[in-house]
Amino acid sequence: MPDSNRLKTIVTMMGKGQFNRVISACNDLLTLEPDNAVAQNLLGTALAESGDSEGGIAVLRALVLTNPDYAFAHHNLGNVLVKNNDPQAAIAAFQIAADLMPDNGEIQNSLASAFAAADDPHQALHAARAAVALAPDDMPKRKRLITYLRQIGDHEAALKELNAALALEPWDPELLIASGALMIQTDTVEAALERFQRAAKVNPDSPELYSNVGRLWLLHEQYEKACEAFQRATALSPENPKAHNRLAEALLQSGDHQGAIAAYAACLKIDPSDGHARHFMAVLSGDTPASAPEDYVRGLFDEYAETFEQSLVQNLGYRVPDTIAARLSAALPERPRFKSLLDLGCGTGLMGEKIRSRVDHLSGVDLSENMVRIANGKQVYDQLNVSDLSTQIATDGDQHDIYIAADVLIYVGELSGVFAAIRESARPGAIFAFTTEDHIGEGITLRASGRYAHSASYIKDICSQNSMEILDHQTVDMRQEKGEMLRGGCFIVQTAAGEPRR
Repeated sequence: MPDSNRLKTIVTMMGKGQFNRVISACNDLLTLEPDNAVAQNLLGTALAESGDSEGGIAVLRALVLTNPDYAFAHHNLGNVLVKNNDPQAAIAAFQIAADLMPDNGEIQNSLASAFAAADDPHQALHAARAAVALAPDDMPKRKRLITYLRQIGDHEAALKELNAALALEPWDPELLIASGALMIQTDTVEAALERFQRAAKVNPDSPELYSNVGRLWLLHEQYEKACEAFQRATALSPENPKAHNRLAEALLQSGDHQGAIAAYAACLKIDPSDGHARHFMAVLSGDTPASAPEDYVRGLFDEYAETFEQSLVQNLGYRVPDTIAARLSAALPERPRFKSLLDLGCGTGLMGEKIRSRVDHLSGVDLSENMVRIANGKQVYDQLNVSDLSTQIATDGDQHDIYIAADVLIYVGELSGVFAAIRESARPGAIFAFTTEDHIGEGITLRASGRYAHSASYIKDICSQNSMEILDHQTVDMRQEKGEMLRGGCFIVQTAAGEPRR
């Protein structure tokens, strides 16, 4: 058999996923032709695909050393390195391949994936745009670009790319649902519904479609229509706990508490540990647990990260970051700058954007990975972490001279852990600026919204217990809720001026 035919046979086996046969055939061929670069490339790739990543990497590294202009070998090495959780090394391999073959869209696509794995969203976007420019009719590459744009919260650009993709495939249900989901926040009800109605003609049994229709009606306080849509979603996906949670939320907003309890119970029957359902069962039973379950808070903001700023800032007139920045200036005119700030529950970085110019080093922490991804895309923070507040404060290697919790403690409830962690970890005389929702009674309460409210006396007591002085306390406008301005407390407190206790 001629060698060219033998290689064709090996490539066919590779395409069928017959990796062990490929390894054997490549070894046989390399016994006869030890310098056959194509066989070495196939061997390295097959070894990695069969589970021997280290062996595959070794073969491919040796190959690119002896054949430095072999672009496909660099590309395959990069693919193996990505799967081996080494995105930085993969980026280096892909960049060499891209330099050798600058007009290859697959290489740019792979480079985008590696940058995304390395948490470098801007470089990922750059490579994804290059991939689409090289292959404008390649829909998977367009969808990857749209995904990156949505992940960093650039809704305008994402919708523009979605519309461009729909010009090529006007009845793609994935594109129609995704564009409608973005238009929920930015366009009219009719515009978003038009996308969903087109998607329904192509894929009428999509639970995701009806979940988004429900979100649309929920946002516009059309609770009966929202319930109908979410009921359709649960019927299509009865084992999906999230579908039952969404239905329960709509029923709760409509005033049907018994229906909401039944929907949350259905969720808990599927997943007894579901934090969202457990939390709102506590709300409906009148209980006040010490804090909201972490998986509830994480899931809530992971789901709404994409439209968070549009909803909160544009639609609800969110004012907390501006208010905290203004109160810091008013209460501390002698401290125009800070050395190190930890933004607790940083979300998409709204507070960071307001305060960046006043701090030398800005860190942020949030439970939601999707929120942190958007914050990272703004290139405002020096450091970002996905963690709960108390753990991050206690384990952070830095001693900060200011901590901010903007609209965050409403999900914590009992605050002793957060205040104690700051007391133990902060620099002497550090500042803690935070907001609360006001509770007229004593202590704390869990509201129907699922958020906690704290009384002024509770905050005063917990500051006293942790040797913190309240420098400033104002009742302020926070955001719109159900057509009315929600008011809460904005506090500026200071830790003791002695040595911090670690």
